[in-house]
Amino acid sequence: METAGIVIGKGAARTMLTDYRRNKANQIDRLIDRHASNRWHRLQLKRLLSESSVCYSLWVRSNRNREYRDSFAVMTQEESGAMRTQEVEYRGLK
Repeated sequence: METAGIVIGKGAARTMLTDYRRNKANQIDRLIDRHASNRWHRLQLKRLLSESSVCYSLWVRSNRNREYRDSFAVMTQEESGAMRTQEVEYRGLK
């Protein structure tokens, strides 16, 4: 409600949340189409709210003899639809 309220106002966001709670079969996209008053608001809400994740992360620790390696990778979807991966790696001795 707080996130949607920034775009469509607290009243409309509260109504949208009430509709969602009333019937869990309501999909976010349908609720947004129903409660956002214009195309720009619908586009903003569809970028902010989702029923599925578009950001994934993975943490891996590997050991070999006295060495270890920690890797952390995050994959996000850019506005163009392309997926971008950022990785941080740390190597050390035990």
